[in-house]
Amino acid sequence: MEQNADNKPAAVEKNSTVGMDVDAVDKGKKTMKKQSKTLKFDKYIYEVLKQVHPDIAISGEALDMMNNIINRMMLKISEGSVKSINLRSGPSAIKGVVGQ
Repeated sequence: MEQNADNKPAAVEKNSTVGMDVDAVDKGKKTMKKQSKTLKFDKYIYEVLKQVHPDIAISGEALDMMNNIINRMMLKISEGSVKSINLRSGPSAIKGVVGQ
């Protein structure tokens, strides 16, 4: 430990990690969860189903299929909007995808 000119030991910080194991330092830190890259609409699909048909249930596999359908639709709409923005002519993206 270092000493000053007055023969008093230098102050040590409370949060000092000197002499501590690196793993012990990392354990104190909280890690953030990674967010999934795909959007999930399961909650909204289930809510709409219960509003329309309160007595009908839906399986997890069916929810996954509906989620995939909605994600594909969103992808097609966004790709269509990018194309229409780049071309700056023709129908809007939704009209081009849906076909009205």
